[in-house]
Amino acid sequence: MQKDALLPTPEEPVVAPKSKLRGRLFALLQIIFTVVLTYLAFSSIDPKDAWLAVQQMSIVALAICLFLLILQFLVLAWRWALLLHEFWKGADFSLLLQGVLAERLVNQFLPTTVGGDAARVLALVRNGIRPGPAFQSVLFDRGIGLLGIAFVAGVAAPFMLLYHVSVLTIALPVALAVGSVFAIAVAALMPQSFIERIKGLFKSPRINWLIQTGHDMLQQKHLYIALCVASPLVHFLSCLVFVVIGVSISGYDSLAVYAICAPAILLATALPITLAGWGLRESTAVMLLTQFQVSAVDALACSVLYGLIQISTGLIAGVGILVLQYLRSSNGRAAQTGSTL
Repeated sequence: MQKDALLPTPEEPVVAPKSKLRGRLFALLQIIFTVVLTYLAFSSIDPKDAWLAVQQMSIVALAICLFLLILQFLVLAWRWALLLHEFWKGADFSLLLQGVLAERLVNQFLPTTVGGDAARVLALVRNGIRPGPAFQSVLFDRGIGLLGIAFVAGVAAPFMLLYHVSVLTIALPVALAVGSVFAIAVAALMPQSFIERIKGLFKSPRINWLIQTGHDMLQQKHLYIALCVASPLVHFLSCLVFVVIGVSISGYDSLAVYAICAPAILLATALPITLAGWGLRESTAVMLLTQFQVSAVDALACSVLYGLIQISTGLIAGVGILVLQYLRSSNGRAAQTGSTL
């Protein structure tokens, strides 16, 4: 049986785009939240002190961070490939990598939360994959990413108790992790009859298609490889970057503190209320790390450096897209030439 045949798809079930006005209002709100939270993060800190802390990061630490984030691109493409593998004909890995790079480039430089996802969908559609499966693969990949960071933060949070932090501090990440695991278990064990009842609550064939295909995917091993291996690895690399930056600024004595706090800080930035996490990441880092005797200056400098390095990977992603497009076009021309000989 063809893998595509497993899909109970209506004709091109693509979610209708939001109105331009709604998108602009949301972008405006993102800008406002970014400005307000950034101001709050810097309000009690002398910018000169923060700049001096930023300068403490070594070139070696910067190179390590860039290497880890470039490696993360490959893991992200692998996670996406796992989701495409079970239900749709596998896409070329270089194509998926190009989509991942496009997402990073768009999300780092445009005031949007869905622009990067749209870029990934477009990368697949332009290369022959139907819009419906392309959209759904990105949707599930986004969901698995959120579940992954929630799980990593939930596992790390209890270690905060070793530093006599309030139980309330760890309550949210632990609750999100436990809730995520419970929700996946319940959804996976639901009988098909119950799924049909849920589908009966909706009139839209597109929503019913998402529900059915999501339930089918929960029965496939590749989803759990993506969920339990690839996604935690993605977030481990992000946290490791945060730790490398923190240690380069605050010293090796702070390694454990940054390792414990990084997942919770990055979990907070998963909320799409600011531009690329700016402002929200800084205010969360200052609020959390200062409870572990890390100075507010070091906490802010670490967060700012993390954001700047992410921007630099956006630039690297742009270069990577050009290289991959050139290689794909060169291979296409070579294949066409070979077929005419």
